[in-house]
Amino acid sequence: MNYWDGARPLRTFRSHAAVWRRFRAQTGGWPVLSILVYAFRFIVLLAGMGAIIWYGDVIHGWTRHQVGFAFVLILAPLLYAWSIIERMAWNNDLRKTGISPEK
Repeated sequence: MNYWDGARPLRTFRSHAAVWRRFRAQTGGWPVLSILVYAFRFIVLLAGMGAIIWYGDVIHGWTRHQVGFAFVLILAPLLYAWSIIERMAWNNDLRKTGISPEK
């Protein structure tokens, strides 16, 4: 499964949707946890960006560059951690349906 690379969100969504459809064709059910985690990613990112803008710009009067630097420092590790969470959710869906072994 391809994960967020930041450059091609529509293509990334299409690849996720194709994998989910293939999963449904093989198992008869949707990978619900994987879909929910994927959708929740955008909520977390938007909330995080809003919080950084509110905290930095509104509360402390940071410049645009300081807010951008905060985005990189805070959201880059969050995206990395979230890709691990998505992989864990996908593997969980595979194990629950018996496609993947219980390792």
